[in-house]
Amino acid sequence: QLGTPAQEFMQRLQPTVRNYVENRPRYMGYPFERLFPDILFPTDSSEHNRLK
Repeated sequence: QLGTPAQEFMQRLQPTVRNYVENRPRYMGYPFERLFPDILFPTDSSEHNRLK
């Protein structure tokens, strides 16, 4: 659960989308590191250096 977007992000949305999001319940999000911990991703590999 990413939580309710920040006001800066909401201002960039189309009015109808912003209205929808603003009328949804507000939720605190989890830190990005908790949602996507490093352990879920493979370690760096020299085989794919050009992708960095």
